[in-house]
This record gives sequence, structure tokens and C-alpha cells, in this order.
Amino acid sequence: AEDGIRDHCVTGVQTCALPIYEDVDDTIDTIGEWLRKFDVVAPYTLAEFVALNNMPDMKTDSNSPITMTRILLDANEKLIGDIRNMLTMADEQNEQGLLNFLADRQERHEFYGWWLRASLKAVMN
Repeated sequence: AEDGIRDHCVTGVQTCALPIYEDVDDTIDTIGEWLRKFDVVAPYTLAEFVALNNMPDMKTDSNSPITMTRILLDANEKLIGDIRNMLTMADEQNEQGLLNFLADRQERHEFYGWWLRASLKAVMN
């Protein structure tokens, strides 16, 4: 199964997940811009990011591509829930532009969730 996920994702979870990491990285500036639109100073130090983190501890001692893919899937599912909560708040404030941005992020992360689940299923069967 371990070799299967490597084959399915070309050269391992890093390559398989690279488009996800690149997409999220590309979105960071846009998130910062939205914060500034609401007159919020965007966090920029590691300490600030750590303090704002609401992800459960997903630490593992395993280098298993399957384990790392499951951890990434769990983090992605948590993020989708957070996006849904933000969509509700943006709708309550009638922030249409923010709703559009968040809906796009939700769609992307739902796709990533499907992609990760399919990758895991392909090697587990």
C-alpha cells in the first residue's frame, strides 16, 4: 500500500500534495488583503500565527505517505468546516465579495478532499 500511494501520487505525498500547498500559499496574500479591507492587521510573525492556530495537533513520528496523506486530509476537512462557518458570518454581514472568495476556497478544498480520499482509496484496495 505504501508503494501504491507513491505510484498513485507520482513520487510520494509531497508531489501529490504540492498543488494543494501551492494553492494555499498563493491564497495567503488575498487573505491578508481581506483582513486589511476590514481594518484588521494581518498576522505576520510566527508567534502570531501559532497563537491564531485552531488546528488540532496532527503531529506524527511516521514518514508513511499514507499517514501523511491522512493527516493532510484531516486538516483539509477541518479547514472546510472553518470556511463554512466564515461563509455564515459573511452572509450575515452581507459581504458578497467575501462570500464569493470563501465559496471559491470551499470548492477548492472540497476538491482536494476528494482527491486525497481517492488517492488513499486507490492504494488501500
